[in-house]
Amino acid sequence: MAVRKKLAIIDGKSVFYRGYYALPNLSTKDGTPTGGVYGFSVMALELIKKLKPDYVAVAWDKPKTNIRARLKLDPNYKAGRKPAPPDFYEQIPILHELLDAFGWKLYELDDYEADDIMGTFAVQARAKDIETMLITSDLDALQLVNSHVHVYALKKGFSNIELFRPETFILKYGITPEQFLDLKALKGDSSDNIPGVPGVGEKTALELLKEYKTLDNVYKNLDQIKESTRKKLEAGKDSAYLSKKLAAIWIDAPVELKIDEIDGSQARPQKIQEIFQKLEFRTLANQLPEVMRVAESDKPSVQRPVSSVQNLGKSVVIASADELDALDLGKPKSVIIHSRAAGKHGKDPQLLILASDPKDIFILDLTKLNHEHVARVLTSKIQILDSKLVGYDVKSSLKVLLELGMDLPDRQAGMPEVEHDVQVGAFLINPLIRSQSLTDLASAELGYEGTSLDDLTPEDLLHRASEIVAIIHALEQRQSEQMSELTGLIKVAQDIEWPVIPVLARMEYTGIELNTGYLKDMSDRVEKRIKELEKDIYKQAEHEFNIGSPAQLAEVLYSKLNLPTAGIKKGKTGYSTAASELDKLRGAHPIIDLITSYREVTKLKNTYIDTLPQQVDENSRLHTTFSLTIAPTGRLSSSDPNLQNIPVRTDLGREIRTAFVAGPEHVLISADYSQFELRLAAYLSKDERLIDMFNRDVDV
Repeated sequence: MAVRKKLAIIDGKSVFYRGYYALPNLSTKDGTPTGGVYGFSVMALELIKKLKPDYVAVAWDKPKTNIRARLKLDPNYKAGRKPAPPDFYEQIPILHELLDAFGWKLYELDDYEADDIMGTFAVQARAKDIETMLITSDLDALQLVNSHVHVYALKKGFSNIELFRPETFILKYGITPEQFLDLKALKGDSSDNIPGVPGVGEKTALELLKEYKTLDNVYKNLDQIKESTRKKLEAGKDSAYLSKKLAAIWIDAPVELKIDEIDGSQARPQKIQEIFQKLEFRTLANQLPEVMRVAESDKPSVQRPVSSVQNLGKSVVIASADELDALDLGKPKSVIIHSRAAGKHGKDPQLLILASDPKDIFILDLTKLNHEHVARVLTSKIQILDSKLVGYDVKSSLKVLLELGMDLPDRQAGMPEVEHDVQVGAFLINPLIRSQSLTDLASAELGYEGTSLDDLTPEDLLHRASEIVAIIHALEQRQSEQMSELTGLIKVAQDIEWPVIPVLARMEYTGIELNTGYLKDMSDRVEKRIKELEKDIYKQAEHEFNIGSPAQLAEVLYSKLNLPTAGIKKGKTGYSTAASELDKLRGAHPIIDLITSYREVTKLKNTYIDTLPQQVDENSRLHTTFSLTIAPTGRLSSSDPNLQNIPVRTDLGREIRTAFVAGPEHVLISADYSQFELRLAAYLSKDERLIDMFNRDVDV
């Protein structure tokens, strides 16, 4: 038997929509939004690579006119949908241009939605004995599933995809794909504002269809259905049949499946390459199927800065006391620095790379050198504290210097000043930059195509030190040129970003003291409180259950205690027990406040009270990592552990903060900007009324 040809039909706007919200702030350096296009490309190309279709088409919802015919059936169809942000629509022409380069023909029609086009093509493809694969996040397509048609349903993220064939559909729903439309008719679909039968949910609808097979048979057998459900069905009969018409995929769209238009022969690899470069999608080129790739012979030669990959400097390894004493950098104004430590925050340092000139690189093997000797040579002979440092992630190298014993309290943070950090510099130039590794920056800015420069073993770093120094030097030169065009950015770098790096290095290296004994006592007290809350909750529920299980909790609240469900969000597994939903039930039953308290204290105990003491060093100090290159607004972020979200809103949260203590003759100061962003907005917009309110200390 001949193997069937395969047709992939992509629900364009559905996939684009999911990609957009997965990467909402993505843009190029010039501010062009690209998140939706990038997300679409990642998901679509990955699926195409896995599925290996012979033909690809894209169905699209034509703006304004695609639902016109269904609105005649019900003016409320899809009512209430909020429009997407402006940058969503800005990206659609970019996506269409990319689809054209891919050779993926786009189909859109008046009065027909994208899934109607998909359904029409699926029927025509079956007549040609072609297998159809529908790629969508819209489960309406499940009504099309049969031996020739399979649905690849996109769920959360880029890789969570559920495949529906007839057998997997039956396994999940307990009914056949042919019954899916009747299921929608009964339960409705809030996302499309399809009413269904009011009061009938998915569980009841599935039970009815398992028993009576079709919507028509349900209504023919009303007298056999229990009274409460029968009354709902009787009252909602017109709504059920209207819902079936609205939810049905129309397979008679006036469009013809022409195989020669979608066989991939129209792909233009050179154009794809140009668009990817313009959109800064450099890594996506490797995900292209063969037919979309530029032949090696057709690729333009990549012009790289000579200093980045050629004419590398000479590396000298310093591994003995005599070699260290002979070290001479010539008291330079700036030094390129790079390091490697086996432990966190500079602990167990292994290599320190120094270069006053990219042509002369010195590698200090710290596993063989006396650290006090190294510190003495660097401070007195080399006078590195009088030099400004250039590097990638200079903060990490500064912590290595601190671990070596270089610490002069009369200097700013006791360390050298920073002249340029290419990681922070890249972020300043483009705060929405996705990839910040040295390899990614070298690839993006210098056309570097070598192997990874990150997470090298000490042996590899030893051998590639001259290459890394050359790349750091080339990146610093390139970024300095870019910053020279933006005087405001230079001021931010020189007055804020560079000076704060040594301060953060010292903060991370020193850490903050934690009173672990206090938290141990607190843990015992909180554990007793949790036991008391559990008993009270069980008493209200009249039996024990797993309070942390959403399913068991929902069963207690909505079935056993019969709490009202009006306005409560409902998912596939039942009514939600999320905090936002339980807030709607405050006052309805004493168990709600008990559950809220239980969740609060268990979260605080598991996240902070019991966990933080496990993360201290031998001196009972916590060491976090502060990042300058994560929050697009420029705010610091803290991780491992996050010390910026220690709770303060509750009494128990404030008690946790008490565990952070200052050393002898020191105090901790709590300071915060009041409504800082709003004040900036008032100043920048020159809103006189808002400025006056702030000046009068009004609580805005």
